[in-house]
Amino acid sequence: DNGVYPVRIRVSDENNGVATRVVNVNIEKVAPFFTPGSTSGRVLEGTPTVISISGSDPAGIFDPLTYAFDLDRNGSYEAISTTGIVTHTFPDDSQQQPNDEFLIPVRITDGDGGVTNTTIGVNVGNVAPTIALSGPSRIGAGETFKLNLGKVTDPGTDSVTSYIVRWGDGTQNIYTAGGFVTHVYQNLVGEQTIEVSLVDEDGTHPAAGQHHVLVTGAALVDGTLFIIGGDCNDKIVVSLQGTTKIKVDASFLSDRNYRTYDAAAVQRIVIYANGGDDRVVVAIAE
Repeated sequence: DNGVYPVRIRVSDENNGVATRVVNVNIEKVAPFFTPGSTSGRVLEGTPTVISISGSDPAGIFDPLTYAFDLDRNGSYEAISTTGIVTHTFPDDSQQQPNDEFLIPVRITDGDGGVTNTTIGVNVGNVAPTIALSGPSRIGAGETFKLNLGKVTDPGTDSVTSYIVRWGDGTQNIYTAGGFVTHVYQNLVGEQTIEVSLVDEDGTHPAAGQHHVLVTGAALVDGTLFIIGGDCNDKIVVSLQGTTKIKVDASFLSDRNYRTYDAAAVQRIVIYANGGDDRVVVAIAE
C-alpha cells in the first residue's frame, strides 16, 4: 500500500564493524488498471443487459476496487459495484448517437484515493414495434369493412407517427392515429391479407401487424367469374339471363340483389362455397 515505511539498513565488515541506519521510503499510490468493458451478448432496447468491466491494483487485496457507473450519462454515478458487473435496461436504441453507441462513464477507485476514469461503448439495437389488429374475419364485397388499429407494443420509448395500411387489394391508406378505419373491397373477392407498417423515429417498420379477411361475393377478374361464399348455409344459383347475360343469385351478396355479367366476357366460373350446408345450382347450357 502507499505511505511512508521505515527501512532499517545494517552494514558490517570483516572486522566485525557494524553500522545501522533507518531510512524512510515513500511509496506513492498507483491508480487502478482496467481491461476494456463488455456486455453479455447483443443489447436491445427495453431488455435487461449485463455490463461488466474488470480492474486491478498493484496493491492487490490491500486496495479493494469499487466500480461506479453513470448508466444514464447525466454526470451522476448511480450504479456502484464491487465486482465490476451491473445490469441495466436501456430505454431506447443508440442509432442517433455517434458511432451508433452510448458511451457509459465508469470510475474505478481503490481504497486510498487512486482513481481511474474510462468509458464503455454499448451499441443498443432497436426492436421493431408491433400492432394489435382486429376486425371481422368476413365481409361482403361492396360492404364497409372496419379495422381497429389497436395497441402498439414497443420496448423502446419511440412514438408512432404514421400507420400505413395495405388492404391486400393493391390499395393503401396512411393514418396519423390509431383507432377504427374503414375500407370497401370493390370488384374483388377471396381472402385478403391486410398488413400494417408503422413509422416512428427509427424509420418504417413493415408488416408490424396482419389481419386476414374473407371477402365474399361475385367478381369478374380477367375472364374468370369468381363466386366466393362464407361459412354459413349459402345458396348459390348461376343461370343464363336471356342469351347474353349470366345471372348470379347468392344469399351472401351484400345488397341481396343478384348480379349480371356479360356472357361473352366470362371464360370460366370458379365457385368456393366454403363451410356450411351449402346449395349450389349452375344452370348454363353450352
